[in-house]
Amino acid sequence: MKKILLLAVIGMIAFTSCKKDDPIVLTPKDHLTKSAWKMQSKNGTLDDCRKDDLFTYNSDGTFDIDFGVKCPSDLVDTIAGTWTLFDDDSKIQISFDLGSFGSKKDTLSVVKLNEDNLEYIDTDGETWIWKH
Repeated sequence: MKKILLLAVIGMIAFTSCKKDDPIVLTPKDHLTKSAWKMQSKNGTLDDCRKDDLFTYNSDGTFDIDFGVKCPSDLVDTIAGTWTLFDDDSKIQISFDLGSFGSKKDTLSVVKLNEDNLEYIDTDGETWIWKH
């Protein structure tokens, strides 16, 4: 009987001393680089030719934008560049080269960034919404 009681006590101690794994806390960079972002709207609308636009932020600080079906205003099919989160992750700096069309640097003010949503305002005041 003492052995059973002893085993029960040891079992209870072992069971109660196991702690649950700490939840994984994802950073804004983790959310940003999780997978490609699909355009949802620009200033509240979405042209048909923008429905397949994908923006991929890579964890090494590079990015790619694939325009899919080109809109008449698109200068190129794809854009590659670099990005940096700064100002307590409230801004994204992107830089890219458009060849003969020149280089561009833009600061995107993050409105929302979570597991599934990215919303920002660019330096021209345009609001962009993307989803995973």
